[in-house]
Amino acid sequence: MKNSEKIYEEILSWFNSGQKIPLGLKIHAKYSKNYSNIKLLAFKPINRKKLLPIFLKELLDAHKPANVTVFITKEAKPDKKLVYKQSIQERLQKEFPKIIFKKLPESLKLLVFERYDAWEQSKIQYQAQHNAETDNERFIAAKLTEKAMQLNWQIWDELNYWHKHKTILGKHHKFKEDKFQTWLKEQERKSPEEYTKEFAKLRAKARNNLHDYNRKAEKQPLTDKQQAKYDLWIYKHDLISIKLKEPAWKV
Repeated sequence: MKNSEKIYEEILSWFNSGQKIPLGLKIHAKYSKNYSNIKLLAFKPINRKKLLPIFLKELLDAHKPANVTVFITKEAKPDKKLVYKQSIQERLQKEFPKIIFKKLPESLKLLVFERYDAWEQSKIQYQAQHNAETDNERFIAAKLTEKAMQLNWQIWDELNYWHKHKTILGKHHKFKEDKFQTWLKEQERKSPEEYTKEFAKLRAKARNNLHDYNRKAEKQPLTDKQQAKYDLWIYKHDLISIKLKEPAWKV
């Protein structure tokens, strides 16, 4: 069987056998050369369920043999990850015996899954380094491995702090995003004139900061701390833009 046909069969099998997310991520990392898509899947876990089938469908079409109609069974459903969820909770209990998953705040529950997703991503990208055919591919895979491991440890810090103090540390970007969402809701209790003025001011500030970071990035790569701030400003800019019916930031 030719390599293209093998890829086609493997992806089609994924579509027709439950569409399990962890397996789909491995297939995508193994065959995709679109590193923007790989990065999106690696660092936006919340989007995986929606984006992964789209990206794999693109790969499927690219490797489709001539005169073949792609058939994806209607019964195929995304994996609900019940076994995966139980496994994650068991691993959490071993690391942090005093933490009871059901009693965690919702924000920390989400981070528990994001942490183990990041760990799986680090292993996938580490393997991708060995499978890379060019130095550029190897470099990108190495950076993605490093970022996944940093995210893993950042969430570990949050969980460890809760384990010891039963309060939230709050350094993970999710808590900053939640804080901003709260601010938005508070502003929207004001009159439309007042909150529109506040939103416009913040959007202008976000655009200035983002332009500053872009200028810095032209001279040298942003540090992890700068990149985190850059990402947070994009998040704020785009949410405000939706409220004001303005265009999002073009990365």
